[in-house]
Amino acid sequence: MIQPHGHVQSLSIATTKVFVYQSELSDEAATMLGKMVAALNYQPDSVTIIGAEAHTLDYFEDAQASHKIVFFGNRCPGRFGEAMHWAGHQVVKTHSLEDLISNPSLKKETWSHLKLFAGL
Repeated sequence: MIQPHGHVQSLSIATTKVFVYQSELSDEAATMLGKMVAALNYQPDSVTIIGAEAHTLDYFEDAQASHKIVFFGNRCPGRFGEAMHWAGHQVVKTHSLEDLISNPSLKKETWSHLKLFAGL
């Protein structure tokens, strides 16, 4: 199972690939996220997984290093399924993990978003 990192303000993000989820990460959501990371052929230690908090966007706006970020949920820049440059980062926004659990029909669309992210 994926182990999310601590609060973003106290975290030094050492990986270029970052997965940002919103809300609490339930066991089911963590398992699903772990499967997504594996399906993209990423090793768990090659990605950073963090929860979106009020200051998350501020952290990335001030970050010195460039990251490839996939945002799960609505509280982030961009449109669903579109790659964009934001604050020096490459970003893809997709559906929240909670939405994927409650509405599995969104998984196919989310997979296309994740493949776009992997190609950044």
